[in-house]
Amino acid sequence: MSTKDELIKYRKQRKRRRAKILLTAFISIILAAGIIGTLFFAPIFGVSEIYSVGNERISENYIIARSGIRLGDNIFRSSTQRIILNISEIPYVREVSVRRIFPNRMRILVSENEPRANVATGELFAIIDERGNVLEIQQDPYGIPIIRGLNVDRHTPGERLTAHNSANMEIGINLLNEIIANELSESVINIDVTSLTRITMNFENRINIVVGDGNNLAYKIMFMRNILDTIQPHEQGILDMSLAQPYFQRTN
Repeated sequence: MSTKDELIKYRKQRKRRRAKILLTAFISIILAAGIIGTLFFAPIFGVSEIYSVGNERISENYIIARSGIRLGDNIFRSSTQRIILNISEIPYVREVSVRRIFPNRMRILVSENEPRANVATGELFAIIDERGNVLEIQQDPYGIPIIRGLNVDRHTPGERLTAHNSANMEIGINLLNEIIANELSESVINIDVTSLTRITMNFENRINIVVGDGNNLAYKIMFMRNILDTIQPHEQGILDMSLAQPYFQRTN
């Protein structure tokens, strides 16, 4: 076979291969379009159930309403990122994830913020978590520590509390976290950070505690807990943690 004949044969083979590739690609596109059409528009993938897990303070109905999902929406066309963003705007929501459960269910997993302190704001109380984020505004305080002495600037639910005396606020939040870490938050009635050199607390409405300044809070609160463990349940008095040698003065 001459070189010319070989060249003609090669060109024909190449055309056949190209045609085969194009046909395969065309068929693949048609199949993909069919699959996508089925996934995005078939009634079987219409959402028939939406439910939440992990929520205690926030009602399931409220979470679903804020999610933006509706029964009948296509499970694949519902953006999980948009749902997460919508639900994350709820102040009590700390973390949220969304899972599609085929063929037609949506599960919303929620982790909630815990109310850790009341902050007096005039006649109302801002309920905050341990980071200082405002969860809600209440007329009456919850049974958690009340932080007093802050000149509150902004207390919008879903945002971090701000105060004109910001240094007092940060020390108040730090002190709150040390109280939580030492498992004392259920017994501390209030925290007063009006004066940064004489921070005070009240324990079980029977012991007034002088913390002093905001230095060495972790050590002071740990030491304070050890001292409180030695005080009898019926005893009342003043515990001064600002001294080099902390001292409890009984008053009853």
